[in-house]
Amino acid sequence: MLVFKLKKIVAKIKYKLIGLVIDLLFNYFKIIPALIKNQKGVRVIVFHGIMEDNPQKFNSRFITKIHFEAIILLLKKYCHLISYTDFISNNLVSSKLNILISFDDGYKNNFDYAYPFLLKQNIPAVFFVTTCHLNKLPYLFNDMLDILPYYGKNAIIIHNEEYVKTKVYSNFRYVNHNNKQLAKKYHYANLEKRNSVIEQLFESDISSDYKNDACFFELMTEPMIKAIAAHDLFTIGSHSKNHLSLTDSNTDSLVEEINDSVGYLKRITGKEEIPFAFPYGEYNQAVLDICANKRIKYLFGTEIIHSEDHKKISVNRFQLNPFVSPIRQLYYIAKGKYE
Repeated sequence: MLVFKLKKIVAKIKYKLIGLVIDLLFNYFKIIPALIKNQKGVRVIVFHGIMEDNPQKFNSRFITKIHFEAIILLLKKYCHLISYTDFISNNLVSSKLNILISFDDGYKNNFDYAYPFLLKQNIPAVFFVTTCHLNKLPYLFNDMLDILPYYGKNAIIIHNEEYVKTKVYSNFRYVNHNNKQLAKKYHYANLEKRNSVIEQLFESDISSDYKNDACFFELMTEPMIKAIAAHDLFTIGSHSKNHLSLTDSNTDSLVEEINDSVGYLKRITGKEEIPFAFPYGEYNQAVLDICANKRIKYLFGTEIIHSEDHKKISVNRFQLNPFVSPIRQLYYIAKGKYE
């Protein structure tokens, strides 16, 4: 046990030292790691929210506009940036690392900040959008569970269970007596149950000031999605209708989550093909079967469950880390892992 702990400590120190060296060499001498120059193959990288400032106010998935642009410009300089069409047709170069840029969830801030910058730089990307902007509650469950504790009471009751506002790392979360976060408690819940949680949260006297942080949860509207889809550089993909965990959904719910979203996006974009990215990266055979029935050819996930699935699913989607510098981020993208 002691040896294991020591190994973890050593690995952590090594990770930090390598990062510091990468930053120092680049910032003072413009030297980049050889791995970035020499790496080949292809990566699909994933962004979420893009903010003007204070991106970690509620979560650790968002980054600033300045940080985003710095990463993109480094990728443009040292890698080969490819379109979705290049990716599926294997139109790659052998001399550099090929990068497909993607965005998950369909935030309005992607339209406000990422889309115009990429357009100006002539850089392709895929936007995997949810379509819950059409719902009575037009926002994602996890976003509300990130934001509302900040503006809520110190203790609330949800479905006859008490949850207390607690600082988890650097953000407020509602936690029950078993130290389980409210969002995790209802991670596998259906849409009706999730909506009831949100409604009860609002009924618990949430301050209306949360609306001042709409940039953290507002989703793209139909005109915004259509505007992006109108450019050949960009591809619109589905990230389901409501961002539910599909692996715990019944057949009717699965069909609605996949078919409704893909059908709607085909209709408004005029595109015959809509790629699909699994919410949370989670899938099972039932999800694959429905995607096959809908003739969705290209699926994006984060792990292989069955050995044959690699023929159907691209799993090398690399999540961006908002806490590392742009040059360090490029190094980890090239390496394919954070260690």
